[in-house]
Amino acid sequence: METAQWIQIVFSGAMFAVTAVLAWATYKYMRFTKRMADSMDQQSKIMSREFELKVSPLINIIQQGSTTAPEKGTYPYIIENLGMFPVNLRSVVISIWHPENREIKFPVINNKYNIDIAPGSAKEIVIEMEFAKINEALLNNQTKKEVLMQPIFRIFDAKHELKTIAGPKRTIWA
Repeated sequence: METAQWIQIVFSGAMFAVTAVLAWATYKYMRFTKRMADSMDQQSKIMSREFELKVSPLINIIQQGSTTAPEKGTYPYIIENLGMFPVNLRSVVISIWHPENREIKFPVINNKYNIDIAPGSAKEIVIEMEFAKINEALLNNQTKKEVLMQPIFRIFDAKHELKTIAGPKRTIWA
């Protein structure tokens, strides 16, 4: 073999070694980049979850004593905003049912509001119900007056998304 061939063989071997080192370095860089991207993705999910927890409304609904008469009832509730952002009470839908006879059809009561509740504060609302249609449904079915109700509070959170929060169940005539 001539010197030129030896030089060519050594040069080819050196090129192979350099290529192998570059391939190894590229592989290591790719693995490092993937780990970093996975870590950033995980961190982004954690931060997103923390933001969702901060923005989501943390509402406490406290039932107060009611007053009822034959023709109407008033039901006060205190709505506490324990979250970090203000919320807006838009409406309260009252669900009414008889525990023993679910076939009795009661009217749906929907009270509209536009009440802002600041973080760390509370507002009192009073729900009033006329009993004429409820009594009519009960008389037509000749059933006991053990009617239950549950308010469903509809609240806009800080992201202007409508959230529904069920209030405590109670009897109407108690």
